Amino acid sequence: MRLLFLERDIDKALRRMALEEEKNLIMKSSLIEYKGMLDTIVTMLVVDYDVRFREKIATKTVWL
Repeated sequence: MRLLFLERDIDKALRRMALEEEKNLIMKSSLIEYKGMLDTIVTMLVVDYDVRFREKIATKTVWL
């Protein structure tokens, strides 16, 4: 009888560990996606700044 309870407890613990591992994997993949999105936004901002800076240079060049 003790063996049955022990096996049941082990199964519960393994299921709990698997759920925690799954949560960790989901969180890691979410963080990776978020980081990728942030990298994209930063790149877009840099490109936008570069374009605006070049437009200012072009405008100044026209006025010279």
